[in-house]
Amino acid sequence: MKGEYADIVIAGGGLSGVLAALALKKAHPDLRLVLIDAGERAITARIWPCFLGDIPAADRWLVEPLFDGAWRKYEVRFPRFMRVINSSCRMITGEKIDAALRGALGEDALLTHEFIAGLDAGGVTLGNGRRIHARAVIDARAGSIFPHLAGGWRVSHGKLLRFEHKHPFAHPLLMDLRVSQRDGCRFISCVPISVDTAYICETLYSETACSESDGIDPAEQSARIEDYCRIANWRTAEVLHEQSDVLPLVGAGDFDAFWVSGEGGVARIGAWAGLLHPFVGSEIGSAVSAALQLAALPDPSGQAFARVSRDIAVRHWRRTGFDRMLVRLLFAASGSRRRYKLFEAIYRLDQAVVERFHANSSTLLDRARILLGSRVGLSRGLSAALDAGLALSPLDEADSAHGHPARTAAS
Repeated sequence: MKGEYADIVIAGGGLSGVLAALALKKAHPDLRLVLIDAGERAITARIWPCFLGDIPAADRWLVEPLFDGAWRKYEVRFPRFMRVINSSCRMITGEKIDAALRGALGEDALLTHEFIAGLDAGGVTLGNGRRIHARAVIDARAGSIFPHLAGGWRVSHGKLLRFEHKHPFAHPLLMDLRVSQRDGCRFISCVPISVDTAYICETLYSETACSESDGIDPAEQSARIEDYCRIANWRTAEVLHEQSDVLPLVGAGDFDAFWVSGEGGVARIGAWAGLLHPFVGSEIGSAVSAALQLAALPDPSGQAFARVSRDIAVRHWRRTGFDRMLVRLLFAASGSRRRYKLFEAIYRLDQAVVERFHANSSTLLDRARILLGSRVGLSRGLSAALDAGLALSPLDEADSAHGHPARTAAS
């Protein structure tokens, strides 16, 4: 058998792939594990804000080494009200992830700057023809094609900026929705890094992943971030890093058909398994849970991983039905310029309700309060609840402009 061999190969160095690699190596230190990513380093200089409450206390040991910033509260701003929420926030950085991976796996287990030409239950083939045979393959690639699913997209572009003077943030400004809503739901996030450095990000909730006519283009988003800073009188001294993300917001679909569209015998985690918050797009909670469940298997074989990863994805799909309904309500039952009202309805509720919403654990009472607060019409609300007559965009078109190629070329 020509080529190299590894016990476990993880394709994709995103957050889900990284957490799976760390958990599996901790549980099975004697196995050879290889992680493959197209970047120079895993996630390089990327920044991932998250809520500590999304992760069960008993599972936080897996992500604590990756944290590089902590706050006890965050802020949201809407056209008619502002609010500070006393919930713990954290920040994961690429530097921390890179150090953790190299310390746990070793330099030879990280294959970076590698294009993945294809994978199957028996291994991974790289763009240069190099073949890595494996006992188990885990597909953690991001990609941009989600066949048999429909909804919208969360399109973000962020810039890590150093300002000429101190910025005003003592804690994260999670959402500033006082900006123009001409393209649908749009907001700015500001995460402080140091006294003169902050991560500023624009996010759009859009029917399309890329449309220059609607201003959904990394260059246009970057320019609007500069405008936001200029209006606030924050003078930029240096741009330290930029990153773009396109995440699916799933409102409906055929889960079984979606799963069958993947490679047989290969485990799936992250976005390609549908393990995202359907409405918010975050993955930290489900990524930690999936990583630990795979690591707990006594038999780390491809067949066991594939079976368990599907079970995890099925349970997540069933648990997030209400959140998919909110996606339908946002895209198909709300006027584009009033979509922010749904976020406003959520953030006007009690802090515990907001925390449970982000953690995918809303109670029946929580859900009723969110729907009543959204103030949508009865017919629209019923249509969203029943998934009847709502025209959602298919999530099966590649988006090369944002660096998210098709599945066969993703990494």
